[in-house]
Amino acid sequence: MHPEIEVKLTASVAGCASCDLMAQLSLEVNELDAADVLIRKVIDCRGAASLSESTHQTLEVDVRVRAGEGDRACLNLSSATLEKMASISASLNFDPELTGDGGADGLELGEDSAPSTRPELVVVLVGDSPVSGEEVILSRVERQQYRTGDIQEGVHEALQRGLEKVGGEAKVWALEVGVRLSSQRGVWPGFNLSCDVIRLMASSGVSLDFDPYV
Repeated sequence: MHPEIEVKLTASVAGCASCDLMAQLSLEVNELDAADVLIRKVIDCRGAASLSESTHQTLEVDVRVRAGEGDRACLNLSSATLEKMASISASLNFDPELTGDGGADGLELGEDSAPSTRPELVVVLVGDSPVSGEEVILSRVERQQYRTGDIQEGVHEALQRGLEKVGGEAKVWALEVGVRLSSQRGVWPGFNLSCDVIRLMASSGVSLDFDPYV
């Protein structure tokens, strides 16, 4: 039976096409917090911390999930997990495998496809106000037509806008970046987050909620 979720920690050297597999874990059932738990476990594997100390190594957390018909390729990461990734300067590669009728062969359709009347990508930074206790939308970034790379750019933009509003009190707001991807063009819901973006999220105690409706 194929694993429903697989997490790898890899290390590579700048200018070298190959990479070394440091740790790998998988589960046959992809539960809501599975990626969150597996990422922390692969980072805790022996050798990860020592390897991150080398300035010549680039670390990446690769998350692969299988999403069949009726499933969504969701990813929920806690602020604690993002802090652990930031501690070893790791980037994130979310690489879902879409199967069945919902997969659309995992390919993005051409840009000349009929555009939707609503934005295909919405990124928001939300938090709980320490004064009222109510959830507040601190920033919102939209892309009418989604293109590769828009998720990282949208997350970074939403963070910069929203963090300016809370100043040095970010961690008392229980901040979360919410990413919604909705398209009738059959776009593939994979994305990357650089180690710089992850560091920014970690320094402010931000969690991640990625929930596409492809």
